[in-house]
Amino acid sequence: MQYHSEHLTHIEEFSVGTVIDAYAKPAIKPGGGNSTDPYALITQRYTYDEPTGGFLIVDITPGTEDQPATAAFIFHDEKGTELYRVEKKETKSKKQ
Repeated sequence: MQYHSEHLTHIEEFSVGTVIDAYAKPAIKPGGGNSTDPYALITQRYTYDEPTGGFLIVDITPGTEDQPATAAFIFHDEKGTELYRVEKKETKSKKQ
């Protein structure tokens, strides 16, 4: 099961599951009867509608003086077709 979820604390989780479709299982939605999140406190940013095998690529681009560093999380099916992509940008914290 492939998914991208976010907890109330803004911690994000990416899961890819199995590589082969034959062994893939459907994602259980938050708040569902068999869910480990019965109160739907976790936001599902992405789940694939059908059980699918595949893989996750994390593409890191270093930052420059003008551009922040980025991390792209890219889900693919077992044949390599891109299914979902999300990019996260570096945030600069203030020096204390």
